[in-house]
Amino acid sequence: VFAFLLHHLLQQQQGQATPQYTRGVFQAWLAWIRYVPVRPRVIAESPLLPATVNTLVQAATTTTTTANSSSLPDVLETAADSVVEILRMYPSHGPPDNAVL
Repeated sequence: VFAFLLHHLLQQQQGQATPQYTRGVFQAWLAWIRYVPVRPRVIAESPLLPATVNTLVQAATTTTTTANSSSLPDVLETAADSVVEILRMYPSHGPPDNAVL
């Protein structure tokens, strides 16, 4: 599932998808993290984690002037929700297998 989502997220980064499409990828990632028991190491090793954080960093360091900029806040909100959910589900004070933080 993570490879599938990453593939679709990379399409957006290559300009082949709309922000609504990217939001859908982040919503699926968020739902998977929230409702499926995924081992922390899988989350930590998934390229989706840095891709999610990079989306937030890029948005904070660039300005958007495209026609789809009105949907950018939705993408950012969903990416931020994903990071918050990871922090909630995998706290840093957890067992040693907790490789996310």
